[in-house]
Amino acid sequence: VLSLLLLLLYFVLGIAYYAGSQGWAPGDAIYFSIVVLTTVGYGDLLPETDGAKLFTCFYVFFALAIAACAISNLVDAAHAFAAEKLRKDEQENSGKGGIFEARRLANVRRRRALMRKSGHFVFLLLAGMVFFGLVRDYEAEEAEGDRWVNSFYLSVITLTTVGFGDFA
Repeated sequence: VLSLLLLLLYFVLGIAYYAGSQGWAPGDAIYFSIVVLTTVGYGDLLPETDGAKLFTCFYVFFALAIAACAISNLVDAAHAFAAEKLRKDEQENSGKGGIFEARRLANVRRRRALMRKSGHFVFLLLAGMVFFGLVRDYEAEEAEGDRWVNSFYLSVITLTTVGFGDFA
């Protein structure tokens, strides 16, 4: 249910923002939202202003969070099914239940791995932003907007594999 509510919120935000600030038709805003959610990044519709680029960066993160939540729900359901089967087998064979401690330790390891990988992502995002901010000549490319907003946008769109193609 949470995944469906987040997905609905995602589309409502996309329609409200892109139709309002970019002047896109609601159908175009939905289309763009699907392109972002699936990380396809066709590049036929693009954010034009600094504000729209920043919104799109966080909109991409929201889309990835929704996808991660949906995948997590599927994995948790499969894990719960397997854990229940293991618990029943263990009770039939030994009468003891040590699976819960193993699951707790597995969850701790997963959380630590998530934090470590999130840290790596943030480092790469900041490194890309600094690199593109210092090296790219946005004026020569006639790119609209602030150098650092464009660099952040380029880093986010690249690292999340959306890749609209507006910066190459």
